[in-house]
Amino acid sequence: MTAKLGPVYAKMPAAALASLSINALAANDLAEVERIVAAVPRKRYLCLDVAYQWRSDAMQTGLLALSTEYWHATSMMMVCHAWILGFAEDAAKTTLAEIEQADQRYQQWKAHLAGLDAALMAICEHAGLDETTLRTWLRMPPRTGTPTQLTAEGQIAKDERVAVWVRALAGLPL
Repeated sequence: MTAKLGPVYAKMPAAALASLSINALAANDLAEVERIVAAVPRKRYLCLDVAYQWRSDAMQTGLLALSTEYWHATSMMMVCHAWILGFAEDAAKTTLAEIEQADQRYQQWKAHLAGLDAALMAICEHAGLDETTLRTWLRMPPRTGTPTQLTAEGQIAKDERVAVWVRALAGLPL
């Protein structure tokens, strides 16, 4: 009976056909899905090269994620710093272990920031991007270490997520 709907399908808008095809798919009626798909109008589009668009979108998304992680790590460093200052204010109730734990967390976040700096440096180097311009766009402050202090094998290897970002954004094999 649905075979007679072919001419009706041809007059329906593409959005309605999409809904019908999902319903047919959910009902496990693959023949009906094929009839609906056959009625969907074919169009030609002129667009940017897919390789360009994919790479551009991937780099923008990855760099914004890196920037978000950078500011998350920065805020966590501030929290640790505030804990240390709070411990100093209330020295009578604070143990040395609490201060050392807060300082250790502070140092971990500081190392993570160095890794993110190194990641951005490596991404720029491998992808031919201008680091200063990117830092301005991402609202990231200028790099604090020198390239020899921020080596990809040193800081980036400490955090697997950062290493994956660098490889993906620089177009290197994962």
